[in-house]
Amino acid sequence: NKFRGVGMAIARQGAGLLEEEIASATINFNEDGSFMLFIGTTDFGTGSDTVLAQICAESIGVPTESITVLSSDTDFTSFNTGSYTPATMYASGNAVKKAGKKMRELIMEEASTTLDIDLDKLSFDRDRIIVKGSDDEITLKALGKKLICSLRPLFVCESYVGHKSPPPYMAGFAEVEVNTDTGKVYVEKFVGVFDIGTVINPPLARIQAEGGILQGIGMALYE
Repeated sequence: NKFRGVGMAIARQGAGLLEEEIASATINFNEDGSFMLFIGTTDFGTGSDTVLAQICAESIGVPTESITVLSSDTDFTSFNTGSYTPATMYASGNAVKKAGKKMRELIMEEASTTLDIDLDKLSFDRDRIIVKGSDDEITLKALGKKLICSLRPLFVCESYVGHKSPPPYMAGFAEVEVNTDTGKVYVEKFVGVFDIGTVINPPLARIQAEGGILQGIGMALYE
């Protein structure tokens, strides 16, 4: 009275919809050399705060620990279409990337002015700006304090809207056992294959995939 069968299906998820999903990001440079990232998305277990902090840090050129994320509160964050895992990474991630690069440019310009050195002679080194070929440098902490004390705080705001849609694809393969007397179905094995482009944070991407599989099984069999 027990029979086994296999099946498969493919799916595509809309992400970064053309001219629809818009995101903005604001970054403040603090007096202690750290940064505040204001973003309108909500991290409801997807890990978006973590990944957006990673993108912000890499765009500026500082450790991730230097970024504090303030998200969700629309009273003080920039506009965002909404919080959806692929859209958040694509739309919000690109907005954060643009803002981070702009912040790096502003920091280098301020360091050039402070040190009275041409920009092309400076190098950004994680927590400091150094003068190539010499021992002269200024730390981000020192630069941040100087800018605040001179009433010249640094902040940037950038936005992003996609002109191309990069939809992720998924293929699912299931082996199930069915009790024909009771109608009970057991999922014996499930394999999911995902084509999601560049993975920013592999552990978070993996648990998102596993969570999606479990939600799909739950919807098919129980809900």
